Amino acid sequence: MAESRTEMISKPLFPLNSLLRSWRSLIHATSRNIIAQNILLYAAYVAAALLSIYFNRTFDIAPALVWMPAGLALAGMVLGGFGMLPAIALGTLTVSLLNGSPLPSLFGSLFGGTL
Repeated sequence: MAESRTEMISKPLFPLNSLLRSWRSLIHATSRNIIAQNILLYAAYVAAALLSIYFNRTFDIAPALVWMPAGLALAGMVLGGFGMLPAIALGTLTVSLLNGSPLPSLFGSLFGGTL
C-alpha cells in the first residue's frame, strides 16, 4: 500500500544516526590511512635519497639529476595533500642526519626539502 504524501514528507530521507556513524568511521579510517601513508612515504623517501647519494658517490653523478625523493615528495603532496608534510620533513631530516650535514645546512635542507 502506498504511503500518503504527509507520511513521505515527515519521514527523513537519511536517518541522522546512520549518517553520523558513517562520518565517524570515515574520519577514523582516514586518520589510520594517513598515518600508514606517511610511514610508507617516509620509508620510500629515505630509501630513494640513500640510493641517490649512493649514485652520487659511486658513479660521480650529480644528485640533482637523479634526486628521486623530490619526485616522491611531489607525488605524495599531490595524492595525499598537506597530510604528507610530516613524512617529507622527517625523511629530509633523517637523510641529512645520516649524511652528516652540519646544523645550519640541516635546517636549510629541512626547510627546502619540505617546501
